[in-house]
Amino acid sequence: MKIQRTLLGFVFFLAVISARAQVNDGASLNIGFAIGSGEWTGYKNLFSEFNELRPWLTQKADVIPRRYGASIGIGVSSERLILQYNLSGFKTNVHVEGTDSAGNTLDLSYIIKNRGFELMMGTYLVNSEKFRFGIIGGLTINSVVLRSTTESAAERAAATAWRMLFLIPFGQTTSGIQDHFYLGGKVALPIAIGQSKAICIEPFYALSFWKVSVADDRESLNPNNPSTYSKDYFKGGINSWGVRASFCFGL
Repeated sequence: MKIQRTLLGFVFFLAVISARAQVNDGASLNIGFAIGSGEWTGYKNLFSEFNELRPWLTQKADVIPRRYGASIGIGVSSERLILQYNLSGFKTNVHVEGTDSAGNTLDLSYIIKNRGFELMMGTYLVNSEKFRFGIIGGLTINSVVLRSTTESAAERAAATAWRMLFLIPFGQTTSGIQDHFYLGGKVALPIAIGQSKAICIEPFYALSFWKVSVADDRESLNPNNPSTYSKDYFKGGINSWGVRASFCFGL
């Protein structure tokens, strides 16, 4: 994971240098936060089986559709052209609790974290002095990982207050289960209000170009319980939609 995060950071650094080399007056630094929903079928089915194998759970695993995460990027624009280079994160939490018949207690959180590098291009439909609206689309290079942690929600919130959500694991008690990489596409409708300092709102839709299999994660979650499902049951698209709000600063 450290090598993968370093690689993503290096690609982003090259993108920043490229952006500054292309345009002197139309570059901006964008720092934002996204909320939304999504359909991560493989993980949904993974935790559905997790619940079936543990009927004694008092709080069952539920892959809720709500997603959230931070982003940082460089925007480059001319009168009509828009280019964006972004690092973004999107994640959801799954918490389980219960005590089995032998008295063993389970109190654990799982985090599904989707991180990616985005290269987007588009055009302005409206480009006035203090208001801009456009449409963009492009390629995303993504990593999705399932992690487990014994930290409480409050401990995780305190830990992430000073960490970038898409670069650093939740905490020292967090352990990764499996990483998956895939290419995807994204379309968005960027809206900017302001001049050199602007508030940017961006509805978006992102999807994977192929179905991602999380069958290997299943072996880690349930090592002593052979599955009655085929491996295709744990395969599905990684599709997300939502809104990203950013502060955009002219460079």
